[in-house]
Amino acid sequence: MAVFIKSDNEIVIGDKSMLSKQELMDKLCVSRSTLQRWQRMGLPFADFANNLNGYCLETVIQWLKSQGQSDPLIAAEIRGRKRKIKKD
Repeated sequence: MAVFIKSDNEIVIGDKSMLSKQELMDKLCVSRSTLQRWQRMGLPFADFANNLNGYCLETVIQWLKSQGQSDPLIAAEIRGRKRKIKKD
């Protein structure tokens, strides 16, 4: 399986674009500990050298739905709005 890193630091495996841990945390508005807990529960991810992980957003969303979340992106939007309100 070929791993490519594009000039904009985007990780690509085969034809699937991968997100870094921080990008996935930002996209889903979750903490590092939540992401680590999900990994222990079976969240699919690619494990690269130097303790780097890659995540396919579509695969993560499918996994979260299989765990009972209705729509992870809508939930992330709601969490993001709540965080913004708390900061204001």
